[in-house]
Amino acid sequence: MRMNQKQRQVYDIMLMPIQNTEYSAGKIVIERKELVIETTQTYYRYKKYPINLDADMSDFAIGFYNILYKDILKNNSLLNSDHNVTDDEFAGDTMNSFNMIANRVPEAGKSNLQRTPEHQWPKWLQDYYHKYHCLANFWVLPLEVGRKSDNANFCKMNFANKIYDYMDRFLKFHKDQKKWNDFKRTYSKYYENIRNFEEFVDVHFLMGSYVDENYEIIEYSNDKIDKLTEHLLECMQIRAEAIAKSKYCDELWKYFMSCGLIQ
Repeated sequence: MRMNQKQRQVYDIMLMPIQNTEYSAGKIVIERKELVIETTQTYYRYKKYPINLDADMSDFAIGFYNILYKDILKNNSLLNSDHNVTDDEFAGDTMNSFNMIANRVPEAGKSNLQRTPEHQWPKWLQDYYHKYHCLANFWVLPLEVGRKSDNANFCKMNFANKIYDYMDRFLKFHKDQKKWNDFKRTYSKYYENIRNFEEFVDVHFLMGSYVDENYEIIEYSNDKIDKLTEHLLECMQIRAEAIAKSKYCDELWKYFMSCGLIQ
């Protein structure tokens, strides 16, 4: 892995765990606490309910999206002045979630509601839990696709479509020509500058991690569960390196520096 100093610093921040602290209330605070990035969250979609803190919509993540996805966002911010997404076709999402893995681990409980205390989990699951919330595992999708689960025709975490929030299954589902056309028709703004599956892969820096050099999807979701987490952590490292070596490196480095994260 050959990277210059600036690329290496961007790479390291991309893999650093992110923890939400509180609602920003107009005052964004992003800090590095040893090997963890603590960040406020401005995103607050439903004001009549308590805020749901989610690292992939934290203030730190929003700044990342505004840089990496500036072309498809057309230089608009992901959030508007009402602290909601500017357009429902563009929202942050976690590529590989925790619950879809933990639910397959008997010691962890078979659902989020039945989740057992962390000390009861296997060490490899604890390790994944503390690492999966990082920029290298975040991307931008239409809100209905990434952050909802009630539409089997599009949603990544829907059970009826048998995707179950797995990246390889979602990409296979998405690559199918009929489905691809449905996605493009339904989310025309999002796909305006993404003409085909190959461009989708390139925009999201999925080469080498989730697809091979021939744009064939790398399947992993049926692997033994502990090997699966090992593979996903490796995918995050590969994607972090690809982004660190991209044309966005300098701007990301300046953003991380402005947050006081590069030491």
